[in-house]
Amino acid sequence: MQLVDAHPEYLTDVYAAAKAHPRTLDAMLTLATADMKDPAMAKMVAAQVAIHPEVVERLVLDAVDVAKKSPRARAAIDKALGERADAAAELLADDSPAMAALIKAVLKVIETRPQAREAVMRAMRDGSPELLKMAVKEVASGTAK
Repeated sequence: MQLVDAHPEYLTDVYAAAKAHPRTLDAMLTLATADMKDPAMAKMVAAQVAIHPEVVERLVLDAVDVAKKSPRARAAIDKALGERADAAAELLADDSPAMAALIKAVLKVIETRPQAREAVMRAMRDGSPELLKMAVKEVASGTAK
């Protein structure tokens, strides 16, 4: 590693060689991924990923797709979003179509999931009673779209 420290440009060649050997690349990624249990390492990787918005998008999409089939991954995403709910809402508020798409998807899902429906209703009552009143008024007056 001292050689790579002295010549960081060699790392590109090492990485290219690893990519050409799927078993080696998989082993390296497995080690790096497991290392992200350390918050400092996870923050370091997140900072690198954030430099590349297209990578952020790809990782979020792939994580959601993979989590559909993995109860542990689903639970981890639920926990993370719950811990950063305010920040996630702020991010979505920057993009009205994305916010609308997520809210529409939530409303569709809660039609068939009573516990989730009750959680949304409780959140509306506790977090935004004025918005709830506005929605009810629009529906009652027939002005809701």
